[in-house]
Amino acid sequence: MHKYSYAFLPVWIIKATVLIFICIYTSNTGFAQRCPVPELLEERERQNAGFSSDQFEKWLQEKVQIRKANRSDHLQSFGKQQIIQIPVVFHIIHKGEPLGTGTNLSKERIDRQLATLNKDFKRLNSDTTETLAEFKPLAANAEIEFVYAKQNPEGLETTGIKRVYGNQNNYSYSERSILSSQSYWPAEEFLNIWVADLAGSSLGWAEFPVSDLAGLEEAS
Repeated sequence: MHKYSYAFLPVWIIKATVLIFICIYTSNTGFAQRCPVPELLEERERQNAGFSSDQFEKWLQEKVQIRKANRSDHLQSFGKQQIIQIPVVFHIIHKGEPLGTGTNLSKERIDRQLATLNKDFKRLNSDTTETLAEFKPLAANAEIEFVYAKQNPEGLETTGIKRVYGNQNNYSYSERSILSSQSYWPAEEFLNIWVADLAGSSLGWAEFPVSDLAGLEEAS
């Protein structure tokens, strides 16, 4: 069993459940236009007295400094970057449409999304010149690569894409457990990405993991 750490995002995934939802369609006409993350963080802070964004950011900065020191020692010892590969499974929750239509996305479209994700984390975007000055000292290649899972939890060969007929037309944030329960692989070994038709105005959402790491005990 492999454990993975994220150097770019403020999240270390160990014994954690990562939920990343990507909204392709919304129940309203057209695409949604706003990100719900700030609202989700406010809701989490209200529900969990021990969770504070300021407290987490302070903890994060301490980890950043440790990471910088370890990375310097690592490069001196080995002289090159060590890319960590993270196996990804895309759970396509569709409505019974033919492959490649509607919510039953084609593999080509998923390929493009995976390529975009890797380009982001390797900092190969064409807009890196627009990085704000305060972030330039930290902006870097995260030294991780997202790849399609090659084996499923039972050890059988897989494409890294699982297609499931959904039991609802769409899913709201409050129904995220319903959505993820329709198809899930152990988060200790895979990065789970669900693709579905989301209700409301959200483009999608991601959640902090559940972890016993210092600083994350109250984040659930």
